Amino acid sequence: MFDLHCHSEFSIDSKETMKSSVQSAIEKNIKTICFTDHIDLFPPNTLHEYSFMKSLYFQSLYQVKYTFRSKIEVLSGAELGMYPGLSSRYDDFLSQEEFDYIILSMHSLKGKDIASDWCYNELPEIAIKHYYSEMYKCLIEYNNFDALGHIDYIDRYFQNKELIPKFNVYEKEVNKVLELLIEKDKALELNTAGTRSGLFYFHPKIEILLRYRDLGGKYITLGSDAHRKDDIGAGIKDAIKLLKELGYKNTYKFIKRKRLALPLG
Repeated sequence: MFDLHCHSEFSIDSKETMKSSVQSAIEKNIKTICFTDHIDLFPPNTLHEYSFMKSLYFQSLYQVKYTFRSKIEVLSGAELGMYPGLSSRYDDFLSQEEFDYIILSMHSLKGKDIASDWCYNELPEIAIKHYYSEMYKCLIEYNNFDALGHIDYIDRYFQNKELIPKFNVYEKEVNKVLELLIEKDKALELNTAGTRSGLFYFHPKIEILLRYRDLGGKYITLGSDAHRKDDIGAGIKDAIKLLKELGYKNTYKFIKRKRLALPLG
């Protein structure tokens, strides 16, 4: 088993050490773990820019990688928060170090953090269309990533989950995102945190997974989005089962940004 989306104390929203996370992963018989800590850049005078202690991150990662080398594969990664007009700044950041795996995720909309600041000034149907339209615009600009993370992340933050619009309301916007993702030869992440965030489904929901498959999408990565050691590997077995049911034969990992197939068995 493997988990390619984990956070450590090098993310602003986690306090877990890499060592404790790796030890937990070993106890759960996980063979590969990737630390994809947050890197969020924003234009000046908008959102707070989260600093990333790159040298300390790699120092800690190399230490656990060496210490536990006979028991688990430890990969380096980052989760980039997409924002319009900043792809070149992310390119500069990534050129300074050799990461294994890069996730591109949307965490903000119209200059507001979706998790903490987003409010419903618009009808849900309008807001969710804006979300995917903004994602599409960013994807046109961004190329330096390997997988699109938790595509329907916005669903977590509808306080009343019954207000989440039906897929047919915004499927055209999702289609554009998926078609561009496939055109760019990038992977789609199956992120299991949805069921730990008040939803009854993983990210993405089954309709989006099916649409990605039907449009010709082939590459799926798996991650728990764990911010605590107890959540490492959570839902991965069920996610693998789901992928098999949908006809997928492989999921994928990345080493030095090279895509490698992992048979689902």
